[in-house]
Amino acid sequence: MHEAANSMNDSYAQLTELGAVTGRIGSAARLIGSMKSSIAGTIKNRKATKRITVFHEIDNTLYSATSDTFIGRVYADLGLVNIADAAATADSYGYPQLSNEYVLKSNPDII
Repeated sequence: MHEAANSMNDSYAQLTELGAVTGRIGSAARLIGSMKSSIAGTIKNRKATKRITVFHEIDNTLYSATSDTFIGRVYADLGLVNIADAAATADSYGYPQLSNEYVLKSNPDII
């Protein structure tokens, strides 16, 4: 059993391995190529638009994910501003618990 992916490169490596063990190496390579192309296009188009803030709510107790996490790095690649980043020192693992007041004051564009 492997660890969860920590980056897109980890995800691509896992897809390559899955393709190898299922005998579908070519399909895996085509999927990875398609994903890379789609993600690159999305990032290029996104960076040309206005600044957008995001709050990633993990659960109903306001735990969030900073840009130090896999999902946070995806948001950063898309040019989104993560409101949890300012609270990153509240938790050494990249998943701080925010307060209602903090989220309201930050007024994220995307939740």
